[in-house]
Amino acid sequence: MSARRSVRSKYLAIPIAALLMTSGTAFATEATAPTEVIGPMAPAPGLKVERAPADVPDGMWYDPTTGTLRTDALEFDAAVVAHSQGIGIDEALARLKAQQRMDEILVEAQDLYPELVGVRWVDGKVVAQFDDQAPKAALELLSTTGADVDSELVKYSTSKLEQLKQQLMRSLKATGVKDFAVAIDPVDQRIIASVSTLNGARMPDGSAISRQSLWATLPSELAEANVDIQVVAQPVFGATTTYGGADARVGTSFICTTAFTVSLGSTDGVATDGHCHGGLDSYRDWVTGITHSMTYRTGHEGAWGDFEWFTTTGTEVDDFYSDEQGSRRDVTGVTTTGHGTSVLWYGRVSNNNWSDTVIYLNVGTSGPDRLMCNSGYHVQSGDSGGPVYIGGAAAGQIYGWIYINGARRDCFSQARYIDEAIGVFIKQ
Repeated sequence: MSARRSVRSKYLAIPIAALLMTSGTAFATEATAPTEVIGPMAPAPGLKVERAPADVPDGMWYDPTTGTLRTDALEFDAAVVAHSQGIGIDEALARLKAQQRMDEILVEAQDLYPELVGVRWVDGKVVAQFDDQAPKAALELLSTTGADVDSELVKYSTSKLEQLKQQLMRSLKATGVKDFAVAIDPVDQRIIASVSTLNGARMPDGSAISRQSLWATLPSELAEANVDIQVVAQPVFGATTTYGGADARVGTSFICTTAFTVSLGSTDGVATDGHCHGGLDSYRDWVTGITHSMTYRTGHEGAWGDFEWFTTTGTEVDDFYSDEQGSRRDVTGVTTTGHGTSVLWYGRVSNNNWSDTVIYLNVGTSGPDRLMCNSGYHVQSGDSGGPVYIGGAAAGQIYGWIYINGARRDCFSQARYIDEAIGVFIKQ
């Protein structure tokens, strides 16, 4: 049991009406609650069921520790976030609700106010980035998230920073660099590159790769921008596959964690990371112990992230396991993330769910691109492909780690790009 689950809380049981479920997969009765539970927060009374449902009802999650169906996934996550960030649960919940609201209105806000070129979060406060004077109406719209709103004038929009990042990646490739990672830091309006010297790559003239030699090759626009190149004698990214401990397998060898169920027309399947192995041939549900065979459909490791998907001999429903206790959640949608947003992760090898904060945006490597990276480093080999989420919303799937600004960071492919990458949609 992790430290995040060591908080003890007391709560009162509140009787609720019995729920009649027509699916026949579970039978609900009035919930009764113990006077004390171990967990990140006191669970709200749920709908007691005789057995786990085959498909969790829309907007709910199944709690195996109490045998109940519940609707408080976001509240549960708030407790994990609160413990991770050292804040109160109420404050964490308010921040997560504000993130949800921002996800709903940001596209509309940027359509209405082109001056709004980016948004980041600082300690639960919205910092709206403008390339011109901030319209009062734009700030009022953003304040409907329920968060305090500040504004700042910036030189580069988020899209312009992405253009500069892509330009730097092309420049590094042209010099013969083999392994690199390039990240966007929206706070300092900076592009940060990490370049590895371990693979024998050299400059076109045969000289050793150095910060100075790479800097000399930059086009003028990049030389004038806030670009930081760090040359290191170590790997700069690592996809977390392994033979030992996850659920997607080749023969009897465990390779990766599966993420979300997906669909292409009337065909359903399951997604994981593209680097995991196109030869995966079975999937074991670690809670039920049932194993299904898998058939590879297609994969992508490139411009849109790191994805692949398989059809299976099982029946895919829109649920995912969210923690080491076997809690299962209904997928309610797909969410986007930005600087300062909180997300939760679950990987089968680390066998834990944890929370962290997105810091670096649209990180590109000499492999996959458009990865989001957190401040910390927790992933273990075999966590690849695991779900990244908030509440029931899919945010992405675990990639591995990337070396950015002097440290390894957990990174994930963004769920919103799975269609562009492999042509499927996350089931919900």
